[in-house]
Amino acid sequence: MAINKDMLHAQTHSLFEKAGEVFDGVSKLKERNAELEKTVEELKYTVATLETDLAMAQSWRTTTPPVGVDLLLETGDGFWRVRLNNQEKVDFLVNEGKIKRWIPFPKTIG
Repeated sequence: MAINKDMLHAQTHSLFEKAGEVFDGVSKLKERNAELEKTVEELKYTVATLETDLAMAQSWRTTTPPVGVDLLLETGDGFWRVRLNNQEKVDFLVNEGKIKRWIPFPKTIG
């Protein structure tokens, strides 16, 4: 069976169109992949932030407050914003039960 020149041209044209569609599809997939990779990085940051927040929430009753950090401190007299700069004073307050709870003072407030 002899191949017609016009038929060969039509098939070649059709194959080039399909190749162009595949190329466009690959380009769109690469763009979507870049978007998803960016989202994954943002989620990693969010997870790390949440893990830090969770660790701080868990420690706010169970450990000694850090020295030299702004804290929101609950004592028997209410809540106070303080910065404890003396480890002996911190140890005394903890041992005497004067500190009920503490959290690092949020940087977004005052």
